[in-house]
Amino acid sequence: MDELETLIDQLDEILSEGVDDGEDAIELAIVAGTAARLGASAEVLADAVAFRDGAGQAFLREAWEQVDLERILELIEAGSTGDLEEDDLEEVVLDLDDLIAAAVWCGRQDRMRPAAAKVARMVRDLPDFFSGFAAYGEQTLALPAVAADLDLYDVWVAIAEAGAWAHE
Repeated sequence: MDELETLIDQLDEILSEGVDDGEDAIELAIVAGTAARLGASAEVLADAVAFRDGAGQAFLREAWEQVDLERILELIEAGSTGDLEEDDLEEVVLDLDDLIAAAVWCGRQDRMRPAAAKVARMVRDLPDFFSGFAAYGEQTLALPAVAADLDLYDVWVAIAEAGAWAHE
């Protein structure tokens, strides 16, 4: 099963179990946003979009209020100075990426722009710590949906280029 199929299964599961709070809503937004970025059809996303644009609006507002971007930025900064293991740094960068995908899907790009820009600067200032996952950045940038929000995905531009900038 490929990543998109897995996400579609997760989306179906989330929707069938129901979304009862902000935590469920952000999970739905992350899964739907990532699936949309990977090219999921409008038909596949229809129920999630109906939730997002209807009954889920209050839950999504709650979810975005609960997102702790400062903590994510602190962890990435710790990773950019070597105070976080590479696996942990990769995980927190992927957490940021999940939120970017969710923000794009929810139309909340403004919520993520400052954090994405700050992380892109960190990567460019200290590429050595991010060069290990440059290939993932290249894969992400190859997705057609990324072009519409390239300012948010500048994080991945910087990471993709980190391999060339890093001091081997």
